[in-house]
Amino acid sequence: MLDDFAETVALRAHEKEIEFICAADPDVPGCLKGDPGRLRQILTNLTGNAIKFT
Repeated sequence: MLDDFAETVALRAHEKEIEFICAADPDVPGCLKGDPGRLRQILTNLTGNAIKFT
């Protein structure tokens, strides 16, 4: 999920000439229970605002 998310956001960051790096902490388990759609929405909103206001 993070790889797909990173590809989408990286394009917008590249347009603004911003380096975007997406990495999970090694202590985070590979599989988690939750709603991937909501997680993607939260990450997209946070990074979208960061790119927009940088």
